[in-house]
Amino acid sequence: MSSQEPELQLLIATNRRIRKHRPDLVLDDTLDDQLHLLQCQFSTGYAITLPPVVTVPDGPPQDPPKRQGFKRKTQRVAKRWARSFRGAVGSKIPGVQLAVVEEHQQAACLQHLVDHNNDTPWLFFLHGNNQTLADSIKVCRQIQRYYRVNVFLFSWPSRSYNPRSIPHLLASALMMTHPATRIVARLTALKSVYDRHAQYRAARQLAEHTVAHLQQAMQLFGQHILKPLQRRGVAVNLLVHSLGHYLLLLMLQRENVAFDFQFGAGLLHQADIDVDDIAPLLQRLTLVNPQQVYLTHNKKDYALFLSGLWNNRLQPKKAYSRAGNGLSDWELDVPDLHGAQVIDLTGRRHVGFNHGIVWQEPIDKISKAQFSQVINHSQRNINNDNSP
Repeated sequence: MSSQEPELQLLIATNRRIRKHRPDLVLDDTLDDQLHLLQCQFSTGYAITLPPVVTVPDGPPQDPPKRQGFKRKTQRVAKRWARSFRGAVGSKIPGVQLAVVEEHQQAACLQHLVDHNNDTPWLFFLHGNNQTLADSIKVCRQIQRYYRVNVFLFSWPSRSYNPRSIPHLLASALMMTHPATRIVARLTALKSVYDRHAQYRAARQLAEHTVAHLQQAMQLFGQHILKPLQRRGVAVNLLVHSLGHYLLLLMLQRENVAFDFQFGAGLLHQADIDVDDIAPLLQRLTLVNPQQVYLTHNKKDYALFLSGLWNNRLQPKKAYSRAGNGLSDWELDVPDLHGAQVIDLTGRRHVGFNHGIVWQEPIDKISKAQFSQVINHSQRNINNDNSP
């Protein structure tokens, strides 16, 4: 083994709709009827060489563009700002090359990754709500930078928020300062809140239609990556975030769902499911070693605070009803957690109101050390390491 650190890999299994847009591969925020496997290569160079991207030659020289009017320029600037705010949905991701692995080539591709793994840990990552593909790839890169793991990302069209909702809220806050515009301000704020609520409901509906694809991705990962690497003693673990827990719970509730493999450890990060659903989830979570399941909890999590309101008809008393922010208010018997352990992050340095604490920047050293032990946890030390 060379003295250099091994190259890290990022694979993406997704049911986002793929559109071929020369010379780029474009994925949008709509649901496809099949699962796609993508290889991801960054401009810095990765171990797997992807097929070269065919560039389209320039056409004949054209006349200089006509001068655009003020209205046209304003529309172009607004569209460009909206695309950048939404994380470049449906457009090329700068510095990233994606290539589709055809179904008949998937086994050989994954076998190649296993053969050249160099004992680097792998992480199956299921993201949550309001994530474009570009956002998810950025998060994966941050996880790789912190924890030095290969990542198998399951990316589903969780629908990013309308970029106009935040400007509407800011505008309504400014208009509230003057009595003549307060009515308009309240209407604008209500419209923004309604848009966000509608997006959240749409994301939950998309999760319900994604269950079969998640099960298919789990089987693909388990058979071709997890089992071969665990036989060699390599750490292969699970990370689930936010609304991804709802999708995971729906999959585990299906009939005849059984896996013949098991992750070494699992980190259930800021779960966006009802507190009462955490016990059924843990009971069905047989695909993770029950003694190595960890739940994170941040009572100040702003996203889960809003989710508690969305899921309970805006009742303030239910704002802390999610598993990621309401465990401290829930009387739990030890058997209900089925051996899982809680990592309480409330009040820690740099945590604050954050929702993605595992990859946030900056990150508390103690929290990072705990997360690292779970994410890099190997089957070899399960029997003698029972603390995060």
